[in-house]
Amino acid sequence: MSQQNKRTRRSLPNYLLFGCLVVGIAACAGPGGQTTAGTTPGGNETLEQRVERLERDLATLRIDYSVVRPSMERIVSAESGIEARLQAIEGAFGPITASISPEATDVAAYNSPTASAFPSVGIHLASYRDTENVRRGWNELVAGHGDLLADLDLKVVDYRSAHDGLYRRLVAGPVDPAAAESRCASLKDRGIWCQVVPLRAP
Repeated sequence: MSQQNKRTRRSLPNYLLFGCLVVGIAACAGPGGQTTAGTTPGGNETLEQRVERLERDLATLRIDYSVVRPSMERIVSAESGIEARLQAIEGAFGPITASISPEATDVAAYNSPTASAFPSVGIHLASYRDTENVRRGWNELVAGHGDLLADLDLKVVDYRSAHDGLYRRLVAGPVDPAAAESRCASLKDRGIWCQVVPLRAP
């Protein structure tokens, strides 16, 4: 949590105390600075009169404070809610959210992500027992759907099944995940089976 939020939180009780004092002064003093009891405190005021006057002033102060108290509590609640939200964001994203902290003054320059910043995936199109059939199948797919596959490379990925032995998968790639999903969806619309799969680094 930022130091500024901590200082704001520590200063809220002072604001509440100041508000109460203002309400108390306003409740005890009428126009021209006269007391609400209508009696000017002085040597002629008896002890009983003074006690009665203080009791009336205290009652007025309590009534006035009950009016402003909900607003003060809402201020405290709102400030606490903002702190909690900020903590949750910072906890989820860590240093990424440092720029929204009141203490942050330097903002790192934005660097657009390069192609290597995205994970490489491929589009699995078919599986065969031998490499020759993989290449034949690839040529047929490119001939029929070159608008979606011609700019991709053929990747032969070995897959060993526990029951059926070795298969050679026909995978087109590499391509970024969003483009792979889009192209695969278009191929499925044309009746071609496909699945987006991760590609291991060479």
